[in-house]
Amino acid sequence: MKRFGGIPAVVLAIATVVAAVMNNLPIAAVCLIVLIGVVAVASMRQSATARASDPTEDLNPESRTLFLRIRRLNSDIEQMVERSRSTPAVQYLGKEALTESNRILAQVAQSLKVRQDLKKALSGASLISRDTEALERQISEARTADEREALEVALQAKKLEVGHYVEIERMLTQIDGGIKQAEAALGEMKARLAVSVTNDKAAEVPEEDIRETIGRMRAITLSVDEAEEILRG
Repeated sequence: MKRFGGIPAVVLAIATVVAAVMNNLPIAAVCLIVLIGVVAVASMRQSATARASDPTEDLNPESRTLFLRIRRLNSDIEQMVERSRSTPAVQYLGKEALTESNRILAQVAQSLKVRQDLKKALSGASLISRDTEALERQISEARTADEREALEVALQAKKLEVGHYVEIERMLTQIDGGIKQAEAALGEMKARLAVSVTNDKAAEVPEEDIRETIGRMRAITLSVDEAEEILRG
């Protein structure tokens, strides 16, 4: 039951109707205004909760496409596990696989958000490159030692920025590689479970193969701590 200032919304609704029936229009009007406020606040809270629970809310089209591919595989694995009820051993392993799949999906969502921030930060790399070239040219044309020294200090600062962008590119490559590994591992698990839940006993995948795939899934860790540190720096 929705509440506003500790007053249940249903009580406000009843009070509004009673006041109107008793022809107490001022009270009815006040109750109606408060009731509208209750509904509006509840609606905004529900919308905020829905946005918070949707990992694609803050993703751009490119990131959303990448995420949805992983989420589709995660959903397929969940369906395979549900269909494996008649095969207890496969269902047990499937639940382990689903736990890892859910973990990977959450990490992919976080990685994609950081990836977007890294790409935004990388957008200034071309400007730094041009500034560096300009400073090098100015140093070669400097007429005094003081002027050359000042330009060289500025150049060193720019080179530090270039190093920062190199680190960003490295983290982007690492994140992209991790997402590809995640998609491959989930795709492999989906394929193994799909065969295991068929009625064709000859086509069943050995449990050891499923365990090996689970092991590969566990080995996937899309940590973004280093990337976030680079962004803060």
